[in-house]
Amino acid sequence: MINLQLFYQQDFQELSIDGGFRNASINYLNFQIHENLIKFQLSRGSYATIVLREILKPSNPLDCGF
Repeated sequence: MINLQLFYQQDFQELSIDGGFRNASINYLNFQIHENLIKFQLSRGSYATIVLREILKPSNPLDCGF
């Protein structure tokens, strides 16, 4: 069973983490495309690579080997 105590290190407290929650969806703001430049803002804890993957994803990923 996994519990919070497994993530606490007595000897190395700087390695211990409190944990937290992430949003299941990613919201973006100020999305802009200029030639080959894409700009957008994300909320804290969101990853730009996930947004870019969705933008660049082919219409049928299985046909492209994904």
